[in-house]
Amino acid sequence: MLNVVTMNAGNYCGRGAEYANNLARAVARNLDAPHRFTCFTDDAAGLLLGIEARPLPHDGLIGWMNKVSLFKPGVFAEGERILWIDLDTLVINPIDDIASYDGEFAVLEDLLFPGQWGTGVMAWRGGFGGSIWQRYVEAVFPNVQGGDQFWLMHCAPRVDILQDLYPNQIASYKVHGGQLSAHTRICCFHGWPRPHEVTSGWVPSLWHGESAVSNDGEIRVIH
Repeated sequence: MLNVVTMNAGNYCGRGAEYANNLARAVARNLDAPHRFTCFTDDAAGLLLGIEARPLPHDGLIGWMNKVSLFKPGVFAEGERILWIDLDTLVINPIDDIASYDGEFAVLEDLLFPGQWGTGVMAWRGGFGGSIWQRYVEAVFPNVQGGDQFWLMHCAPRVDILQDLYPNQIASYKVHGGQLSAHTRICCFHGWPRPHEVTSGWVPSLWHGESAVSNDGEIRVIH
């Protein structure tokens, strides 16, 4: 079964459970494929029933470096499909295409710096990445400048790029702002403002749980 995964380490923005719950609801609205929703966290208080809360895979890591621990052997079952989505991400339209990825490992091309990686959305197969984790252990768990995505880029240079596989389906709020189209499935925030800080335009309704699909199934174009 597909496992949609996120992480709340250190109570993200002081409202980590709210972010995890909103993301889980958005995924449930926009993904028909059977799946479970898992949140790795150091505090499961406030999470919705139905979210599978799991402890952080490795104690003592700092902030975004916790994502590297997802590749620790045994965290996921061999062959299990994983779709990672950062907490500060809005799923706004059906994501079945993206969720159907069945390759070894896919990441974003960085939404601001082409040629680099972004790890706000990733997909892989359980069993992948043991060497990524082993090299991190051997390096004594460094807090890498540039974060987890720079470590992954260094350790696993051959990957699939999600924007190449699913053109126009993943957007950036920083880049595209209010100019999203009906093709957009996921909008990444990757920094400020966070979704809860946006008070105008289309973001507040999506943040509070309104679907971007009309009752007749047509995708609503967001301007």
